[in-house]
Amino acid sequence: MSNRPQKVADAIQELLGDVLEKQIQDPRLELLSITHVDITSDLRYATLYWTSLKKNPKSVSAGLSKAKGLFKREIGRQFRLKYVPELIFKEDESTREGMKIDKIIKGLKETIKQQIAKVIKENDNFVVASHVGPDGDSLGSTVALGLILDKLGKKYCLSFGDTKVDIPPQYRFLPKIEKLKPYKECKVCDVLIVLECPSINRMGGSSKLLNKAKTVINIDHHGDNNKYGDLVWVKPEKSSTAEIIYDLSGEFDVGIDLDIATNLYTGLVTDTGRFQYSNTEATSFQMAKELLEAGVDIKQIFEEVYESHSYRSAVLLGQMLSRAAFINQHNLVYSSVSAEDFLLSKASVGEIEHFIDLLRSIHGVEIAVLFKEVSTGDIKVSMRSKGGVNVAKICEHFGGGGHASAAGYSTAKSLNEAIKSLLDYLNEL
Repeated sequence: MSNRPQKVADAIQELLGDVLEKQIQDPRLELLSITHVDITSDLRYATLYWTSLKKNPKSVSAGLSKAKGLFKREIGRQFRLKYVPELIFKEDESTREGMKIDKIIKGLKETIKQQIAKVIKENDNFVVASHVGPDGDSLGSTVALGLILDKLGKKYCLSFGDTKVDIPPQYRFLPKIEKLKPYKECKVCDVLIVLECPSINRMGGSSKLLNKAKTVINIDHHGDNNKYGDLVWVKPEKSSTAEIIYDLSGEFDVGIDLDIATNLYTGLVTDTGRFQYSNTEATSFQMAKELLEAGVDIKQIFEEVYESHSYRSAVLLGQMLSRAAFINQHNLVYSSVSAEDFLLSKASVGEIEHFIDLLRSIHGVEIAVLFKEVSTGDIKVSMRSKGGVNVAKICEHFGGGGHASAAGYSTAKSLNEAIKSLLDYLNEL
């Protein structure tokens, strides 16, 4: 059974907590907390359970009734739902039956964003780590958060889980990208902040820091995140981790300078596929607008990321396209790049990041798959869809995951075995 209703309920609870804190000035709702949200499977009706330190429940109910219109507008603006659910307010009777007052106050006091901001403010030594095989979102988010920590006067080390720093050429223009270090150079820290890593395995060598840090913070936008860490902020409704870091930045009085804005915009534009993927929301465009106002040069970013491919990757592209095969039964196109191709062309995996999008752009294709043989026994499989097929579910079968329209997995099979294994699985569905 789908867990989407629960995810929507949790997201609504978090959103309305922010609305109560930042937009509602009704004194009747000053000491109110939404304890949980129940939503029907068709997402038509949402029951919001509340508790308040006010002694007049009727007054609180009247305040909630007045705020209902604002709540529904914010839900409609933030979430991609066919219908904005009808809101039903009920007092959480459990608070009258013995819930301790300090637990109520804790629920009123801090959202997960505020808890993370508090940990950052109260500690001095940080490591910010992201996944192996970095992309635009992981790099942009990591560097942007590092620059925010710098503005706060914190000590920090930025890394991803590879043994050496090998930035894909299209991202080497990012301001302060040189601050990234191999994970072995990032020592014991007070706080380890892990970005864009739905599972510990994706951290690579950086995972060795998990048991050395006093506090582990897990920030991600992948719905299949394993929820590891002491503080977990996972927002699948967000287009990118960059968008979450942008939200977090509002908790600090440091501002968004051009370097931070350029890194965040790069994460945003790459993970939304230049604002074409279905994960693009109104909040994505609002963030882009505000980053443009901070001085971001979108022409430079577009040229660096999408129009600066190396000659060796262009040669490899021709070979990849010549191998492309179309499977009518699944409206699927797949191709591969072998270890020998990488060796002869001297191209890196990061240089062919855009290949999968070219396969996806072919007319009539619903699913695109690219098999990349990084080395013998190390196959990276990238999958994309145009929205009709949830490729994350397919990748989960092979131990991977991601988003509904963009996902991947790794396998130790040979290239031919990996291709056969996926096609056989699809034929069984």
